[in-house]
Parts: sequence; C-alpha cells; structure tokens
Amino acid sequence: MAEGGEEAAQPRPKQMSLMGMVVRGLIFYYVFAAMTKSAKKGSETPAQAQLDAEGNQVATRSQGQPLFFPIFQKGDLVDLWVYLSEEPDFEDYNDESALVWSEEALELGEYSEPEHTKDIVYTPSTAMQNNGTLYAHVFFARTGHSPNPEDPDFSSKSSWRVRHSLVEYRARPKVKTTKNLFGIKREGEGEDQAAVVALEPVTTEGEVISFWKPNMTITLVDDYTSYPPRQVPPQVRPAMVFEPKSMEYYPIVFMNDFWLLRDKWVMLNDTVTSLNLTMTFG
Repeated sequence: MAEGGEEAAQPRPKQMSLMGMVVRGLIFYYVFAAMTKSAKKGSETPAQAQLDAEGNQVATRSQGQPLFFPIFQKGDLVDLWVYLSEEPDFEDYNDESALVWSEEALELGEYSEPEHTKDIVYTPSTAMQNNGTLYAHVFFARTGHSPNPEDPDFSSKSSWRVRHSLVEYRARPKVKTTKNLFGIKREGEGEDQAAVVALEPVTTEGEVISFWKPNMTITLVDDYTSYPPRQVPPQVRPAMVFEPKSMEYYPIVFMNDFWLLRDKWVMLNDTVTSLNLTMTFG
C-alpha cells in the first residue's frame, strides 16, 4: 500500500547549453542575411538603354545613379578632317585651303602600325609672326556622314569636334652671358680683353612670346564604358564631349603633346616665313 503523503517524482526540464545557444544564433543570423540579400537583389533593376521619343538613347539608372553611355563602340568606322584657322571657332567647311588633312574609314580600337601621318609646310601670317595664334580644328564623323551641319548626311550623334592650339606662349628666353677667361691680348690694349660668350638660353620672367609646336598627335582613347557620373576617372572627365540631348559621350580625343620637347619649339617672329607640321593619328 502506497503511502498517501509521498509525492510522485517529476522530471526536470533540460537546460540549453551555452554552445547550443550560440549555434542557434548563428543559424538565425545567416538565414536572415540570406533573405535580406535576396529581397534586395530582386528589387534592383539592371541598367538598360532607353530611348526617348526621337530615338535618342537617354541615361538610365543603375542602383539609383544615371549612366553616361558611349555613342560609338569599338570597331566602328569614322572619318577624320583637320582644318587650320586663326579663328577659335570654325564653320567654313568648304574652305579647301584650310583643309590640310583627311582620312577615311578609321576603325576605332584598331591602331596598328604604320600610323597615319601627314607632313605639311605652313606659311604664317603677319598676325602669327606677332604673337598671333593658329588652331587645328579636328573633326570626326561616322563613315558616310558629314561634319557640316548644312549637309543632308549630317547627324549630331555621328559627328564631333575638338580644337587644339598649335601655338604656345612662354616668357622670352634670355641669353645669359659670361666672360672668356682665356681672352686674347690685342695690340694696343693694356690688358686682356675678356670676350663675351653667349651661353644657353635661360627662361626668365619678362615678355611673353609665341612658339610654334611642329608636331600634333591625335589619339582616340580606347574606352567605351558606361559610366555613372561620379565614377568617371578624373583624368578622363575634362576630355569628354557629350551629345546635348541624350548626354551620351563621343569617343574621347586626346591631343598628345607628351613627346613634343620644348627644344623643338620654334620661336615666332617676322623672320619666320615657313613652318613644318607633322600630324599623326594613332
């Protein structure tokens, strides 16, 4: 007979170990992170080119940022024209005397040897001989199109231009002189005459004069990236030219003076009657 005052044994709840709590917390964290990432990815819209009512590609958004699209792609063919003029703005496309170079069907991204070159001899005007300047107006257009807005084959999205000065302005070089310590004693002179000898020119502050740059190298940068505005490389942005309606950018033209050393510059004055110019594309 069981004793009526004795309580039945009750099982005690098991306590979760510290290690088990840590494992469960990690599992919960990774599951939550995966779900959040999946939801965020599904809400993003990939960048796609969109067209306006006129068929122009407009900047779209990728992760909330507008994009600058290139108008041309690698392999496209373009034509080149170079005009020389003392005017900073050039519109006289029919002036054959100003057109000094043209090339057809240049393939973007294919700059193989030999490079395209053109050598000319230019006759400076009186204005140029007296600190005037001369500009190279460089035009590009998709092959089959014209750079002249008055031509039926012109398209604003197929033609662009850059301007490059062929004249540089610097302080007039000053001739530094010294005495020749090995002077020759002349008859009737009581002492040696120290002959004045001219040394190399030294540039100092003073009068600013003009110099001719005898080489011009035209390079199209091999870059066709769709850029978010804030991710355009700082060295590239100043050289970008945009189509006003769509804000797409044309191939970037780099006028390369890196190999043009100052000792090759020609000082301009009224004694200079002809100037050599080598133009290179590549």
